[in-house]
Amino acid sequence: MSAIGIFLKNKRLEAGYTQKRLAQESGLKHDSVICRLETGLQKPSWEELGNISMVLKNFHPFEALKVAGFITDDDINPQHKLYHLEDLTTDELDKLQEVIDFFLHRRKQKRG
Repeated sequence: MSAIGIFLKNKRLEAGYTQKRLAQESGLKHDSVICRLETGLQKPSWEELGNISMVLKNFHPFEALKVAGFITDDDINPQHKLYHLEDLTTDELDKLQEVIDFFLHRRKQKRG
């Protein structure tokens, strides 16, 4: 089994999807495609990983692209590593920014 296959299977099970349901909702013609992806018999495309992530909603497409070997950490802007920012209110985003600013300030103080 490939790393991306294990990753996809775990995310699918975590979200409570069958292979058939995931295939249907992500626009794949056959549920056997999900089986082949999970067992490593087929390498997923960028588009398939994006569609699967949009259906399952429990990982960012960049995370899957990294596991599949398409990209590395250096290719990912830290902003894209955060999940569900679009679901936060403006007030919640402001509070999150305060936490980020605190960490940066603390790091600066340690460096002296």
